[in-house]
Amino acid sequence: MVRPSYNPQYLAFVDRGLGRAVRTLLDAFSLSSKADVIECEGVAPWGVVPAFAGFFFSGMALMAKKLYVGNLPYSVSDSDLQQMFEAHGTVQSAQVIMDRDTGRSKGFGFVEMSSDQEAQAAIAALNGQDRDGRALVVNEARPKTEGGRGGGGGGGRGGYGGRRY
Repeated sequence: MVRPSYNPQYLAFVDRGLGRAVRTLLDAFSLSSKADVIECEGVAPWGVVPAFAGFFFSGMALMAKKLYVGNLPYSVSDSDLQQMFEAHGTVQSAQVIMDRDTGRSKGFGFVEMSSDQEAQAAIAALNGQDRDGRALVVNEARPKTEGGRGGGGGGGRGGYGGRRY
């Protein structure tokens, strides 16, 4: 095994052939002096050790930041949402959430920006901005809370469930 000639803070284990791309990303984020990239066969799913918190090499995504976008006009599509955010940085993904029963927009979506700086710029520029008469709400997405759909059961009516006259 080749040991680095300096003392890196982080080691990035990547599949063979991805080393150059990962090094390019590290250079782009001024991290090349703090990390060493080790190419190997069959990389473990956690990708980077010891504690590269917030960094995970999934294809070309590094430090992506997910944003919540609320109060969207119902006419906004995924591509409209992406175009809205492209002026503020590289958009990894943009998705308007659709109602599964009606197929119509629920009026909110998620955008994934490639860096925290770009995400903050988009929040500053777009939060509160008027779009078709609606003030957009843009902030960092929060993790989904456990429990899935909220609320409780409606309960039964008791008895035989027949009509009351």
